[in-house]
Amino acid sequence: MERAAAYRHNRAARGCLPHYIANWTVVALVMTTAGAWLANIHYPVLSCVCWVLLACTISEIVFFSAVYLALTFWEF
Repeated sequence: MERAAAYRHNRAARGCLPHYIANWTVVALVMTTAGAWLANIHYPVLSCVCWVLLACTISEIVFFSAVYLALTFWEF
């Protein structure tokens, strides 16, 4: 019963996830732009830092999207 109650709570609170997905998408776009710009002005170390952060933001986008889709389409 506790798991079912927790699932219902999470399903009701899933509405904030698109906001987080949008925020992480903006961060990914900033990291992409900064990484490309830094690579063009020959700062390879800082460019690599941006690319690593981009990989982290993409993983967050995928995670939040998967959780949102699971809570939306998976009935308990």
